[in-house]
Amino acid sequence: MAKIVIGALGTTRYTPAEYAVGEDPEVRTPYCISAIAQHVQPDKVILLLTLEAAKMHYDSIASELQPKIEVQQVPITAGANPAELWRNFDAIAAEVHSGDEVYFDITNGFRSLPFIFMSAIEYLHRARNVSVAGIYYGAFEAGGRSPNLVTPQSQTLNEIASVPVFRLDLFLVLADWAHAVATFKTSGDGAKLAGLLQDFQIDDIQMKEALAKVADHLRHYSLALNLIRPIEVMDAAHALMSAIDSFNILCDSLADEAHFPAPFRELLATVRSSCSSFALPQETAIGDIRANMRHQLKLMHWIRALNRYYDLAVLASEWIVSWGMLFAENPRQNIYANPFDYQTRQSFKRCFSANKRNCSLKLSSGAGTVEPLFVDKLWHDTGQIRNDLAHCGWDVSNRNEKSNIIIDKIENIMECVNTLGAAL
Repeated sequence: MAKIVIGALGTTRYTPAEYAVGEDPEVRTPYCISAIAQHVQPDKVILLLTLEAAKMHYDSIASELQPKIEVQQVPITAGANPAELWRNFDAIAAEVHSGDEVYFDITNGFRSLPFIFMSAIEYLHRARNVSVAGIYYGAFEAGGRSPNLVTPQSQTLNEIASVPVFRLDLFLVLADWAHAVATFKTSGDGAKLAGLLQDFQIDDIQMKEALAKVADHLRHYSLALNLIRPIEVMDAAHALMSAIDSFNILCDSLADEAHFPAPFRELLATVRSSCSSFALPQETAIGDIRANMRHQLKLMHWIRALNRYYDLAVLASEWIVSWGMLFAENPRQNIYANPFDYQTRQSFKRCFSANKRNCSLKLSSGAGTVEPLFVDKLWHDTGQIRNDLAHCGWDVSNRNEKSNIIIDKIENIMECVNTLGAAL
């Protein structure tokens, strides 16, 4: 594992400037990457150079850094066509290996190199487990003086002010957040995003604590979602939304975007929107069974969209029982009034029968045109598929049934569930 600084130089004649990197004393050099290397103290500096740029700059920068820091030149092309662009990308990727700690200087270069740099950063970070420890940019314009270069048309050296070197790492963090939010939206897995929230570098103690609360609620919601605990999902979604709202109120009260940049807030808004369809405070989820079941139906549609058919069969099986209890015609008042009581649910399931002639389920007028035998068959079909999936296909009666057939059956079950849902 190596510590590497990577950058490029063009064919411009750079003149010395005072580069300020971090808290280090300013370094006078024509090359921003040299100042960065003296700050980072890497094992080596990799310079991407065309033949012309190498002739102009390699010996000069090598004399500044070597022998303390190795300077390696990597030939690149002018990027005149797609093949050359890919060769330049490959030249970067070939020098970096899994576990390396890499710092990028994107100050200099030409044409397509900035875009190739950013693509390489993303690729190495995600595909090779490379630690991108810093992204630097020497901001000449921020020094308030003229640029530190001599144009081919003029040989006059311009006066150079102190040039701050900015770290752009936050933009890589933003990309990490965007990927994590996308994962959360498409899978319900919020573990990566929660970790990023927890680790976000922010000076304000109140905001750091508020962001940590969002992370905790996100973990809880994600676990409940992936374990298919519908009541817990509803309550956790409600709590997560409240935590995000509280964080936004705090951000607004500070009235300083530098505390928490707007794109990150927009990503949090996406998280809030993603869980809003399932949010109910626990007292409502338990006290209003119809609202509870409508939210569960939304949850089933979300699970269906993700092709999580096992979870869909599990949740549908219990939802059908709750629906039956809600619309059952009770011979004794309120006998099935509490669908959250385990013994009551078990008692109600005896209304269903594998033998249609023995089905004792009776439905109230609120069920509309739905027939008891329709609900009875739906519950048994769903239960059979759920059991087959739970036993991983080892059920002798269904061992030869192919996965696509099972999926078709679950899709048919969902259409029937939607029919029941219309009564809610």
